[in-house]
Amino acid sequence: MRRAPRYPAFLVTGAVLGLLVALISGFTGPVDPSVGRGRLVGYLAIGFGLLGLLLGALAAIAIETLNRRSR
Repeated sequence: MRRAPRYPAFLVTGAVLGLLVALISGFTGPVDPSVGRGRLVGYLAIGFGLLGLLLGALAAIAIETLNRRSR
């Protein structure tokens, strides 16, 4: 029986963690009055969400690779 990580779980977890980081950093840092806080949080959410998605995928691939090598 092959034990592989569930990729959607890793991807969703990474994206959610990225969104949380975006919300925290967007609401705690300074904001440019010409841009506004809403736009800043939106841009950060897109960037950190995608970064979290990528890191989640890399974590799942790394776990699968380690499981293959241990067999």
